[in-house]
Amino acid sequence: MTETFSTGQLISFSEQRGTLRYKLAPYGEKARDRDATFSTGSINFSNAEGAIVNVEHDKFRPIGKLSNFESTSEGLFCTVTLADTTLGRDTFTEAKEGLRTGISMELSEMSPATGLITSATLSGAGICVNPALGSARLIQAFSEDEEIRAALEEIKTSIDAIDAALEPTSEAEAEEDSEEESPLTTPEESSEEENPNGFNMNENAVPAPTQPAVTLSYESLAEARKDARVREALIDTGLAGETNAFALSPVTHTGHTSKIEQAAFLGELWSGARYQRRFAPLVSTGVLTSWKVEGFKFVGDFLVDTYAGDLAEIPSNAVTTVAYSEEALRCAHGVKVDRKFRDFGNAEFLRSLFEKQTEGYAKLSDKRVLDRIKAMATNTTAKAYVAGVAPGFSRILDGALAVLATTNELPTFAILSADLHREMALTTEFDNLKFLTTSLGLADGSMDGMQIVVANDLPANTVYVGHKNALQFFEFGSIIRVEAEDVSHGGFDEAVFGYTAFVEHEKKAIVKVLPPTP
Repeated sequence: MTETFSTGQLISFSEQRGTLRYKLAPYGEKARDRDATFSTGSINFSNAEGAIVNVEHDKFRPIGKLSNFESTSEGLFCTVTLADTTLGRDTFTEAKEGLRTGISMELSEMSPATGLITSATLSGAGICVNPALGSARLIQAFSEDEEIRAALEEIKTSIDAIDAALEPTSEAEAEEDSEEESPLTTPEESSEEENPNGFNMNENAVPAPTQPAVTLSYESLAEARKDARVREALIDTGLAGETNAFALSPVTHTGHTSKIEQAAFLGELWSGARYQRRFAPLVSTGVLTSWKVEGFKFVGDFLVDTYAGDLAEIPSNAVTTVAYSEEALRCAHGVKVDRKFRDFGNAEFLRSLFEKQTEGYAKLSDKRVLDRIKAMATNTTAKAYVAGVAPGFSRILDGALAVLATTNELPTFAILSADLHREMALTTEFDNLKFLTTSLGLADGSMDGMQIVVANDLPANTVYVGHKNALQFFEFGSIIRVEAEDVSHGGFDEAVFGYTAFVEHEKKAIVKVLPPTP
């Protein structure tokens, strides 16, 4: 089971997107929303490096990862690196505006459950609104853009140094540049008096100092090139683009992408909507408090009648009782799981596993209710069909009249096969029953307040009508979850157990409506 503790509070932020340094869990401070205090070093974060950080513990809204943990006497510190996504930037804006400034730990294997916590495993975190431990706050903010700006500054400094090296540093060099730009002259045109030996006679000329070699940091340049703004600046200065003079070899990883790139974890894939019980709500329910249910019921009616008075005999008739007893039906499911899923805090997998087991119990218990209704029903034959009226409507009406005649109770539900339901649903506006209010959907409907449910497992041309008090369904509150260590196999057992029982109050209140006799 995963516990969540809101323990962080944002107190400062950077204008740029980047990483956040949190005091994730202050030691010795009691949570405001529960009886829990973390002792020094109580949180195990050995497997939490790279754990997912989400928004309000919503697994479908990941925004970053945990890293750089440090545990001191004050508490547990960590860094949250935000993803470069719309949600990541929106979350930063919410923090900046003071709308969502807290952080909440996701813990498992917490011991004890309340009081002074001595052991807990960190499996993730969520950016939240209300932190539980007020002194747990953001202590420092970094920005990826700071690194980009630093790389730009280094490139700018290097370019300035190159420009400085290319500029003339003495009058002699300036004269040489000027001579290079002047037109060529023949020996006859040159003045030997000015320079009879062909040497530079300017004794005051100072030789140009040697400029230090200008080097660019490969790491900073490579990192900076990732940003579009830096890339454009490099192209403008001739350090990148088609005129790039660097001899660089490409590095590829074709064929082993899975070893270089980290795959995105999607969690459990969608396999259909969660099963909702449809037949159990049709009957009355109760909580099972024992493995066996017992009771009694009267056989016969108490015939109350008038009498003459004046000490005359009062009316009486023989009524007997019969005992009723039924043991609860058991159900269970168990699997053996590698302990790595719990050791590495894979709460998502374990949660999905338990949900699937719970859904299996819902399907089985619902089927048991339908099977009991079918076994309990007494047969009645419908009257002849009326032209223009769907046979399903006619059969339900005849079943309702049969229950009313034998129990003096209006039925509360009808269960029919899919073929009859389709015929009823395709009834045109002009063929609707005038004096009965009906409403049908794709899977259920109603008829004068009586609930109609379609059962795809029923054979074609089948109809059941009944009253909810005719049958009572008992179950053991909720499904029971059991975990047990399997040390010898390096795993643990995950199982669920359930109990159900029935009490049949009145068989005559549930009927199976047979088609009319030909």
